[in-house]
Amino acid sequence: MKFYRSIDTLPIWNYDKWLNSDDARYLLKIDDYDQLPEVNKKTLSEIDNTAIDIYYQASEFELETSKRNELIFNLTKKLTNLEFQYNHVNNLITLLSLAGPEPEILKLLSDAGYSIREGKDFEPELKRIFNQNKNKVAKINEVKAELESMTREGSGKTQSIEDVQVAIERHNNRDIDLRKTTVKKWLILKNNLYKEIEKQQLKAKK
Repeated sequence: MKFYRSIDTLPIWNYDKWLNSDDARYLLKIDDYDQLPEVNKKTLSEIDNTAIDIYYQASEFELETSKRNELIFNLTKKLTNLEFQYNHVNNLITLLSLAGPEPEILKLLSDAGYSIREGKDFEPELKRIFNQNKNKVAKINEVKAELESMTREGSGKTQSIEDVQVAIERHNNRDIDLRKTTVKKWLILKNNLYKEIEKQQLKAKK
């Protein structure tokens, strides 16, 4: 029986099926995978060993080329900074509402990018700053959603191949046939998608 031996030839559909079922027979070169054929122990052992080797090939290739971990790190850092800024300003507003216009607290508020306008009433100004700071919530939720879409930690699941397929198809404006796309090609397409996401993030910062 013939079977795939490399990420250069193994379709990503077969690879994903093997990962989710732990059945190495998905590496067999057959026409119908609805009814997987019986194979002898020697052949099955050989296919199992090849599957593990392919897994390491894919992991090594992805490690060399992937932007995903870097993107996740940058998004996590961005989310942490946004949440800190939001909570910090809210805490300063609370202190000012209790203590009044204390110069030291007003200085900290100014350092955070907000100031009480000269000649304006104190309480309405605090409310204005509170509402301005509240606008960060939308951005925080946006970054959270983007981070969750890349990690799927919020649902306790890894990102499904179908989720990635949809994103790649949108990015490339063409359909992707998982049964004809090799693991190596898939990893390249996925990495290009993450690179594009990174470019968009950099543009948004300018």
